[in-house]
Amino acid sequence: MRWLAIIMLVACRSNDPAPPPAPPPSPPPVADAALDAALDAPAIDAHIVDRCAEACLYLRDTPLADAPKIYQAACAKPWPYTGLDCRALLYARNCIYAAFGNVFKRAEWKQKFEHAAWYVPDPAFREDAFTDVARANVAALVKASRTCADTLPEVSQADIDLVIKTFDTLKTGKSVGAISGAKVAVDWEGWFITDHTLVTYEDSSDTERHIGILGLQHGAKFEENASIVFVFDRKNRLIDSSADPQR
Repeated sequence: MRWLAIIMLVACRSNDPAPPPAPPPSPPPVADAALDAALDAPAIDAHIVDRCAEACLYLRDTPLADAPKIYQAACAKPWPYTGLDCRALLYARNCIYAAFGNVFKRAEWKQKFEHAAWYVPDPAFREDAFTDVARANVAALVKASRTCADTLPEVSQADIDLVIKTFDTLKTGKSVGAISGAKVAVDWEGWFITDHTLVTYEDSSDTERHIGILGLQHGAKFEENASIVFVFDRKNRLIDSSADPQR
C-alpha cells in the first residue's frame, strides 16, 4: 500500500503544467559616462564633505559643460552658475582656487572662504596644483565673465584714465592715499595695462567706486586670470586696493 501511494503521488505530479519560461533579462540602461563617473567617484579630498552645499566644488574634477547635469542628478538642485550672473561666475572661479588652497589677498574672498569647512589654505599654492579639468574650467569661466561683462555699466573714460594713472604711480613705488607704493611695486612688478584689459565696476556703492581690472600684461604674457581692484571714494581718492594675480 505504501508503494502504491508513492506511485500515485508521482503520477499526480507528472500531470502538473510545466513552469513558464523565465523572461529575458532587461537590457542595461544606456550609460552616461560623465554622469556615472562623477556620481560614483569619491570626493577628491576628505575635507570636501558636501559638494551639494557648495556646487562650485564639482568644478575641481568635472568639466563645466557637464557640471549642471551632474549636479542636478546628484543634488536635485539647479546649477547656480549661469552666464546671466556675473558675480556668480566670478565666485565660481575663485571657489576653484579656494578648493586647491589658494590664499587670497582680497578681503572679499578671504571672508567668503576662510570659514568653509572644506577650505584648507596652502601658502605654497601654485596653479601647477590644478587638474587639467580645473584649469580648463577657470579659462571657461573667464571667457564667460567677459561675455557677461558686456552687460555691465560701461566704465567712464575718466575712471579708466584715473585707474591707469593710479596704477602707474603705485608701480613706481610712490604711495597714493593710504596705499603703500613700495609694497605695491613689489607685488605688481612686471604688470601693466593693455588695450585688451577689461575694466569693470564691481560692487560699487553710493560712497565708493570699486573698479576692477581683469586681464593684465606680465612681461610678454597676457594673464587672463589676473585681477586688481581699486576702491575710490567719490572725490577720486584711492582708499583701498587688492591684487589676486592667480585669479
